[in-house]
Amino acid sequence: GGFIDGGDLAPIKWSDLSLSLDGQFVWNTPIRVLTFIGLGGGLHALNGQGSAVDDTFVEDLLDSITAGVSALAGLEFQPISRIRVYAEGRYTALNSIQYLSAKGGLQLMFNVDHDVVGSVLPPPPLIGMAP
Repeated sequence: GGFIDGGDLAPIKWSDLSLSLDGQFVWNTPIRVLTFIGLGGGLHALNGQGSAVDDTFVEDLLDSITAGVSALAGLEFQPISRIRVYAEGRYTALNSIQYLSAKGGLQLMFNVDHDVVGSVLPPPPLIGMAP
């Protein structure tokens, strides 16, 4: 037999398609920035491929469906009415890999005929409740 190291396998590309549910704790700051932290769980479909492992048992070992957990933190800022800018960092841990990810974006808020107070919608009125 011979010795095979990771360099002999050529580059392997991994992709992850996930469906997850997060819970977040959100608070406002004095500088009009919403911040949040949270935890989540999800189902991940992993796919590994590369020229050295395609159509082999190694590729089959790299392809899997597994559960994972995430921790996240981020912030939102509303520079003008109906526009929010956000950023989020996330750490995801699966049974075989862990990774960090970051995302950012722009949210467009549409009118829903409610008065907005401090960037948060007021609670709905209690109908049919005794005083």
